[in-house]
Formats: sequence, structure tokens, C-alpha cells
Amino acid sequence: PNKSSSLTADVSLGSYSVARKTFQPNQYFDENGDVLLRTIDSEFNANTDINLFSAQVDYEKDVDIFTFSTGAKYSYIQTDNELAFYDIENNNPVLNLERSNDFSYLEKVAAAYLIVAAKPTKTISLNAGLRVENTSSLGELVSAVPTPDDVVPRNYTSLFPNVSISYNDEETHALSLTVGRRITRPNYQDLNPFERKYSELAAWRGNPFLQPNYISNYSVNYSFKRKLVISNTYSITRNFFANIFEVVGDKGNVIIPRNMEKATNNGLSVSYPQKVFDWWEFSTFLIYNYSTFSGDIEGTVIDLSANIVNFRWQNKLKLPLDITMELSYFASSPWIWRGTVNVDGNHRVNLGLKREFFDKKLILQVNANDLFNTGSIYYYESDYGGMIVDGDIAFDGRRIGVNATYKFGNQKSKKSRRGKSAIDAELRRISD
Repeated sequence: PNKSSSLTADVSLGSYSVARKTFQPNQYFDENGDVLLRTIDSEFNANTDINLFSAQVDYEKDVDIFTFSTGAKYSYIQTDNELAFYDIENNNPVLNLERSNDFSYLEKVAAAYLIVAAKPTKTISLNAGLRVENTSSLGELVSAVPTPDDVVPRNYTSLFPNVSISYNDEETHALSLTVGRRITRPNYQDLNPFERKYSELAAWRGNPFLQPNYISNYSVNYSFKRKLVISNTYSITRNFFANIFEVVGDKGNVIIPRNMEKATNNGLSVSYPQKVFDWWEFSTFLIYNYSTFSGDIEGTVIDLSANIVNFRWQNKLKLPLDITMELSYFASSPWIWRGTVNVDGNHRVNLGLKREFFDKKLILQVNANDLFNTGSIYYYESDYGGMIVDGDIAFDGRRIGVNATYKFGNQKSKKSRRGKSAIDAELRRISD
């Protein structure tokens, strides 16, 4: 490599472990809530270990007005999950083999890409690229109760093209158009087929047959004097990850992630910063999305749509004693969660204070989130195949944090920059 070319390589290792021990008491009363009919207590231990390895190499070469980029990546992911379920009998835990199991998942992804970028004029840029990926995976469930999805092997190859064109006069106008295709793989926990109990009557169960979804997206972005920004995006998602409520036996329900045929989203966003006074400036963000979800899942037809509006107003104020205050308000209209659940909108207010000392070397910050505890209440309703589920999820989302930062050394030296790690995409698929 020389001044017109560069070669970079990255090898990353990651490990994630979590152990949960849950005691779940269940008390059943008569219809008046006065007489205790029975008590069913249980306990379960859930352990998850995820090991990640990823290696990536990238090469870039400048030739006249063109820049050629190519590279390859290989990732190896192994997850092990253990669930031990206990019935509580006479205050003693008794292992229930029928509800205990082990699940392992192995995934290997090999990918290569080529990108050609060109700048024919000072204001116009062109970019075209193609990425190819091959995925091989194997999921295995070990349980005392045989199931039809004990072993799930899979192998598939996909192509992902991307094209963009942009105009930027560096003063007043900037416009870009992008067309592309990408893949989203399920979170590792979503592939785990054992049940995680929320209560005696409700549970979550992963789906080892869950396939990745493919997103075709189109976007147009316009900027005026680097202040007003207007964006329009449209996407079509095939094999969308939907959460389905299903009846289990003669009581209770279980939530299972399944692939839905198609989801679309047409969005328009506008943002604008404004300086009112030397001591007060604010930014306004308005986002509108029209979303649709459609498909036939095991004979049940889903056809939902929603007009969704999000509003955010961020204020920055300079107070006496060199204190900076940030006050923000966020509001959301009703929306649809994972393709099947209608959720009411909510709103919240956040507040932050900052003060710098010793020539900006010491920074003290106090942040308060959801001041009025209005952003952590969710009312929802789902109607799937004649099964109607409604309820609310509420928790105290108010948080206060205090942070102190001290900068050592020469503050005029060049700041270090952290590039993307080869393992970043794999880490994003970890969910608790």
C-alpha cells in the first residue's frame, strides 16, 4: 500500500455470559379475590454463553477519479443455552425434566464485497457496490420431550447490491439518492425454542426455524444550508420478524417470533436547528411513517397498517455560573409492535445539566430521564386468529444519573478515533 491505497485487517473475539435464577409464585383466587384456591410455585435457572469470532480484511485503491474498495469477512458464532425448571414441592425445588432442556446454535458467515466510487465533478459523487454472503447454521435442542425441531440445519447464499448518487455544492444545497438491499438476522435468543415463563399463564418461546429478513430500501435526502434536512425513505421487508400470541392447551398463551410475508414503511422526516438567542438554541425533529404488515401465518391472515408520528424538541440553554441545561420533549402516536400488536402512544421529558471546571478538563453532568414517569406506560392490544389479548406494561422509567469526566494530558493533541470492529454486527444480535 502507498498514499493512493490502504490495507486494513481486524480480528475480534467476544464472549457473553448471563445466568438468571427466577422464583415464580402463582396464586389463584376466586372471582371475588377473597378466597385463595391454590398456589403453584416454580423456579428456573437459565444460563446463556455466547462466543464470537470475526476476521475482516479491507483494501482500498484510488485511480484517477475512482476509488475501488474490496474486502472479505468471516464470522463464527456459537451459543449454548441451559434451562433447568423446578417445581416447588413442600418448599423444596424438584427438577422437572419435561420442562428443562439445552439448546446450542452454531453459525458461520463468509462474505466478500466490491465497491466502486467515482467523483466526476466537484459536486457529484457516484457509488455502486455488491456484497455476497454465505451462511451456514445448525441449531440443536436436547430435551427429555422429543420435538419436531430438535435439529435445524440451514445453508443459504445471498446478494446485496447498493447504488447511490449525491450532489453537494458545499454551500446551499445537498441531495442524495440511495437504493440498496440488506439482510437482518434474528437475535440469538429468538432462535432458542425453549420457553421462558413470564407467569403461569404466559411465556416466550423462540423459533429455530426463524429465517432472516431481507430489506429493499430507497431513500432521498435533501439539506438546505446544512440546517434544514428533509428525508424520505421507503422500505420493503420480506420475512419480517413478527411476534405472535398463540394459545397453549386449555389455558395461557405463548409469544412466538414468526416470519411474516411482508412489511412496508414509507417515512418522511424533517429536522431544523434554530438559534433564538446567544443563550438559547433548539432543534425540532418531526418524523412521519406509514407502516403496513401483511401475510398468512398458518391460515391466519394479517393485514394491519398505521400512521405513526414522532416528535422531538431539544433545547440547549446557557444558564448563569457557566451551567448548560438541555431540556427535551419526546412524543409518539400509536404504533404497531412486531407486526401484530397495537400499542398506544406516550410521551416523556428529559433534563440534563452540565458544568465545566479547570479549563474544561473536569466535566460534571446530571441527567434525569422521564421526569414525570409518562414514557414507561404501554397499553397494547392484539387480535390474532380470534385470540384477543390486551393489557398494559408499566414500570418506573425515571432515572437520575451523575457523571464526572476528567481529561488528562495535552488536550490539543489529535483525538483518537475508534473504527468499526469486525464483531460489531454480531454483538448487536445479543438480546437479554
